[in-house]
Amino acid sequence: MDRPPHERIDEVMSKKKASPRQAVPKVAANGLNVSAKVKLAQDAQTTAVGNPVYTGSPAAQSAMQAWQTAATALSQQQSAATQLEQQLFALRNEEPQLLFNYQVAATGYRGVVESLAKGDPKVIAALGLDVKTVSTTPTELAPPVGLQLKTTKAGVDWLHWDKVLGARLYIMQVSPDPASDATWITVQGGGRKRRLSGLVHGQKYLVRVKAMGSKIEGPWSAPLGIVGK
Repeated sequence: MDRPPHERIDEVMSKKKASPRQAVPKVAANGLNVSAKVKLAQDAQTTAVGNPVYTGSPAAQSAMQAWQTAATALSQQQSAATQLEQQLFALRNEEPQLLFNYQVAATGYRGVVESLAKGDPKVIAALGLDVKTVSTTPTELAPPVGLQLKTTKAGVDWLHWDKVLGARLYIMQVSPDPASDATWITVQGGGRKRRLSGLVHGQKYLVRVKAMGSKIEGPWSAPLGIVGK
């Protein structure tokens, strides 16, 4: 006759409590660094060698040998990596001096090429270097030339002239003709053309222009005669 369910459950629980827990081996290597992992394997072998269970089991000895081989390889790899890191550190410390030596040598060769080429781009290229065009700032400015008056379709007069090398802006002066030092009137500086306005119809005038650099100014152009409109 079947027993009540609660009696069967009690019996199962009682058997579980009475059963001893079975020991399971483990290798506590998680979280250990390489040196600690290698030592763990070595300690395990030292402990097992004197035990008859281990000495009587070829399987245990073979597995232990495989573990020791893996630990030795890991140890050798760590040693090699450490040596490489030390070599890399030394090389990085050496790099700034090597870069400096390189720059000194390259500059020295450039100086020799510059001396041999004497500004000839073909010689520079033939000696293996790129050609660099060096811009020079003029020490003096030329007087503007090519002054001419142009009238637009709307009847507006503009004074034009040729560009002066090194000029940053231009100053224009206007004077009744004939002119003297006291009669010249300066028009605000600007670009390479200027509008003429406010002139008396039929009156003769002279206009002149000079170029201005960053730190120098050029001479006045030859005056151009015009008639006011």
